[in-house]
Parts: sequence; structure tokens; C-alpha cells
Amino acid sequence: MCASISGMGTKWQRSIHRRAFEEARYALGIETGDRALIAVAVVVVAFAFVWLVAGWDIAKSKLPIILSSSATFILIFSLFYVWKLLTIPAKSVQISVGDGEPTVEDGVHIARVKIKNNTHTVLNGELQLLNLDPPNNGNEGFLLKNDITIGPRNDRFINVASYARGSEWFRLIIPSNGFCEPETFGNLPARSHKFHLSFSSLEGFSDTVYCRLFVDSDHILHIEEWVESEIA
Repeated sequence: MCASISGMGTKWQRSIHRRAFEEARYALGIETGDRALIAVAVVVVAFAFVWLVAGWDIAKSKLPIILSSSATFILIFSLFYVWKLLTIPAKSVQISVGDGEPTVEDGVHIARVKIKNNTHTVLNGELQLLNLDPPNNGNEGFLLKNDITIGPRNDRFINVASYARGSEWFRLIIPSNGFCEPETFGNLPARSHKFHLSFSSLEGFSDTVYCRLFVDSDHILHIEEWVESEIA
């Protein structure tokens, strides 16, 4: 058990260092390995050109300038790396519950969550509702949204459920799967429901939160993060 926890901690630390390194590269415009190789190649080619055209003595006199420029760049990169290491968020992608909700569209209350992207572009992401308690006609899981794209260090709101004031039902906002579904598919009785929201993407970014969906005394739909210890 201890070895497993230690391994998880080491993996997390490596992930943070890797992200800090990538963020430093991004900040200095070296977003890919190809660009780094090109930068090195430019320095080597420039030195070789001076050597061939002006001779070794001139090239040797320029060598300290080239080395000092390279050292300056390495120092700047190191400073960016340390800065990012100290300030980088713990998660690359994070589900934020309670930001900007609820909204009202044509008299219908919409409960939504925010997906916060703390890294580069996220492609082909999907948000799922899992472990619904109580289940909906035996269904405990629903795909809420797929093909999610989020720009670098940007946010995106995803609608989870809707509620018309006075209705006896919530309606999960889910895409059609192309099959015939019962009318009640995705309809939840207007009372408290608990579930996990899980985000994942092809890049391997993921996050999961435990939530509660409910209507308050003013008949307003809310979604909130729910602590496991609060479960009755």
C-alpha cells in the first residue's frame, strides 16, 4: 500500500515537472521539439558560416558571444521553468462546479459546469455523468458532451441539466445517440441526485468530481460539489 502511494506521488511529481518544462517552452516560443532543434541548428550553422567565410580566427573571436548568448537563453529558460514549477496548477484540466451557474434561457434554468484548461489546446474531450444515484430507469451513466475543444489556458462551460420552474422533472442535457429512447430517458425526478462528473481527452487529461443536483426553496436548479463524508 505504501509502495503504491509512493509510486503515485512520484508519478504526480514527474507530471508536474514535465508540465513546467512544457510551459516554459511554450512561454519562450519553443512549443515543439522541432523548434528546439532548429534553434540549435541555426547557432551551429551561423558559427560554421563565419568560420568558412572569415576564417578560424574571426570565428574564434565570435565564439564567446555565441556562448554567452546561449548561456543567457539557458538562464532565462531555467527561470521560466522554476516560475512555472512554483505556480502551475495541480491539474492540467479541472472541472469547476458552481462557477457561473445557474443560467436562465427562455425561463428554463440551466445547471452547468466549467472545464478549466490549465495547459495547451485540449482536443476530443468528453464529459460523462457516472454513478447516478438513484439511477434513471436502470441507467447510471450518460454522455453529456463529446468532441470538446478548449483553447490554451481557456475555459468552457458545459450544460448538465435543465429545469422548468414548477416542473416535476429535471432534464439531463445529453446528445441523441441515434437510437429510439424512452421518453423518460434522461428525465430525473425533481429532487436531490448525486453522481460523478468525469472529463477525459485523447491527450490523457482527466478530472472527476462528485456532485449533487437539486432544486432550492426558490425553485432554482443548482449543481454543487458534494463531499463524500456528507453522504447520508
